[in-house]
Amino acid sequence: CNRVIQREGYSLLIHESWDDLNVERALLEELRDKRVDGIIITPVEGGGGETNAYLLAEMEQEGVSIVLLDNEYEGHDFTSVVLDDEEAGAKAASYLWQKGHRNIGILYSENYRPKVLRREGAMRFLEEMGRPVRPEWLIGIEGQTSPRRTYGQIRSLFRSELRLPSAMVCSSDDEALMFMYQARRHGIGVPDDLSVISFDNSDLARFSHPRLTSMNHPSEYMGELAATLLLNSIYRRDAPARTRTVIASSVIRRESVRPRASVEEPA
Repeated sequence: CNRVIQREGYSLLIHESWDDLNVERALLEELRDKRVDGIIITPVEGGGGETNAYLLAEMEQEGVSIVLLDNEYEGHDFTSVVLDDEEAGAKAASYLWQKGHRNIGILYSENYRPKVLRREGAMRFLEEMGRPVRPEWLIGIEGQTSPRRTYGQIRSLFRSELRLPSAMVCSSDDEALMFMYQARRHGIGVPDDLSVISFDNSDLARFSHPRLTSMNHPSEYMGELAATLLLNSIYRRDAPARTRTVIASSVIRRESVRPRASVEEPA
């Protein structure tokens, strides 16, 4: 992203909202005061569906070019570059299914739309195959929450007397690592006892032990594409056009998923 922006003679300002809606709003107002030409933003979602979409729409009306990256607003029309998260979720569940897993759980962040879409895709696939996720195998955490709280929710699964799934879909690599850490503490081996697939294909996935099977998230490519779209919008303010670019994901196979020796019976 920075390379594309600087090549055209623009300077890049980088801000972090820390997933806080109020911090995001303050940063946007600051950028508004600075009269920036354009903004690439991964938008924050607050409780109850509250967002800063209307503020962004006002800024766009004032002539600021806007591109959403990696997340979108329902009911609002902005140029965006996003992963096909729901289809990626279906692909993750399908990969586990192909490896013989039928008892599959899901760990996801319930207040971040892309991760909810990943959950929905995985659940849709499993429902279509006639093996919906059992309620106790569906763990919804508050995204960007403290590891302590997340660990507690994962521990509740391992401490229950109910049968565990044989595989888990985790909506990000960092969630997968937290899950694997708690599994080890409860004497559950990955992938010997329980397989794990995650999302993002980050450095965490490549250097974990075992290395994580993860759905690819081409963040560098998506950032460069967002920057190109932003520049096009800046250069063509007289002919504004909004586009929605959806990027397909694929499975990066590593060691955290092990095939089942035989197809599982219902739990």
